[in-house]
Amino acid sequence: MTQFEQIEKWWKIMFSVYWMISSQTKVFYALNQPAAYSNSPDEPDETETYLTAHQQWSNQGGWKSTLNNLRLVIQPFHLLYYG
Repeated sequence: MTQFEQIEKWWKIMFSVYWMISSQTKVFYALNQPAAYSNSPDEPDETETYLTAHQQWSNQGGWKSTLNNLRLVIQPFHLLYYG
């Protein structure tokens, strides 16, 4: 029989992953940019250029490519703290 704590932990993980993926979409990215600071939409900032230089980075708009890109961003931190 499953325990409530295990189910609750699983749902927290699932919603955290969902939020991390959703927060990387263009809609949330546009909300995070102040109007006075935002560059033209065709001009990427330094961080975006650095991240997209990775050979496995995908510029497609699907959730799988977003999840893969998020993994590429998180992986160095995971290796640093848990590796």
